[in-house]
Amino acid sequence: MISNGFMLEDQENLIEVEDRILLCLDSRTATVKNNGASLSDVQFNFQEPFIQPKDAINIKCSVLSFTCPNSQYIINATNNLLYLIINNSGTFYEYEVILTVGNYNAITFSNMVVTQLNLQVTVGTWSMTTNSVTNTYTLTNSLYSFSIQQSNYSIGNANAVSRIGDVMGFDTFTTYTSTAGTGGYNLAFPYPINLGGLNSFNIHFNNLKTRSFQYIAQNIKATGFQAVNNNFTNDNIAVSIPVNCPVGDVIYYSKIASFEYLIKEEIFDNIHITLVDDLGNLLQLNNQNWNMTIEFCITKLMRKKSRNFFEILKNPYPTYE
Repeated sequence: MISNGFMLEDQENLIEVEDRILLCLDSRTATVKNNGASLSDVQFNFQEPFIQPKDAINIKCSVLSFTCPNSQYIINATNNLLYLIINNSGTFYEYEVILTVGNYNAITFSNMVVTQLNLQVTVGTWSMTTNSVTNTYTLTNSLYSFSIQQSNYSIGNANAVSRIGDVMGFDTFTTYTSTAGTGGYNLAFPYPINLGGLNSFNIHFNNLKTRSFQYIAQNIKATGFQAVNNNFTNDNIAVSIPVNCPVGDVIYYSKIASFEYLIKEEIFDNIHITLVDDLGNLLQLNNQNWNMTIEFCITKLMRKKSRNFFEILKNPYPTYE
C-alpha cells in the first residue's frame, strides 16, 4: 500500500491533483480584537472547523495578497520616550520626556521636541538645530550639562527600551553627554535623522506552525510600552511585508515568490493573526483596516481515467468532472 488506501500496483494509474481554496479576511470582521483599534492582534473563528481531507497527501498555505493603509505613526508608543539626566552642580536629576505621537518632518519634529522639553524639563531653556549638510540634530540646554541614557535609567519601566534614538540619530545603548559651547551645553547626535517610519513587518499565524521565525534580541523589544498578548511568539511567520510607500499611502503586497509552508494541524477552527514590526512590536494601525487573502493548496492522489476501445469510439473527447 502506498497511501490513502491505494495499493502499490495502482501506482501507474494514479496522478497528483491540487485543489486550491481561498480564505479572504478583513480585519473589520475579526471575531476577537485583542488590542482594540490597533488591529494588529486579531482572531477569526470559523463557523465550521477546517479538517484535512483523508485523501490529502499534504496541505500547503501561503499569503497571496495583503492590503493596508500605512497608518502607524512615525512617533508611536514604542519610541515616544526620551530619557535625560541633568547635572545641576553635581546633583543629578532624571527626567522622562513624553513626546507627542504623530507624523513629522525634520522641522516639525524638532519643534515638537523643544516644546515638550521646555514644558517637562523646566531647567534652563532648550533648543535644537539641524545641520543641513549631515542631516543631524544638535540639542542644547542654556544652563546645565545633560546626558542621554536610553537603556539604563531608574525611573519608569526599567525593562523597557524606547527607540527614539533611531529617529533622532543616536544609539539607544550608548550614553551621550553634552559639552560646554555656544549657547550653553550642546549635544550633537552622531547619526542622521530618520523619519522614514516603518520599514517592514511580519504577519504571524500564531496557531499554525510555519516554522519560520524572526530573531529579536531581548533588549530590543519595547515590551514596557504596550500590552503584548501572552501567547505571542516570534515564530510562525507566514510572510514578511516590505513597506515601500510613505506614511498615509496604502501598502500593497502580492505574492511573487514560491514560499509556502505545510500545514501539520489536522483540524483547526480559528486563525490567530498578529502584525509585528521589524523589532517585534505589535503594530498600531489606528483603526485602519486591512485585507488579506490566504491560499490553501490541497494535494491529493486520484485514479487516472481509463476507457476501453468502444468507449473511445463512442465519446472520443470526454469531459471529466
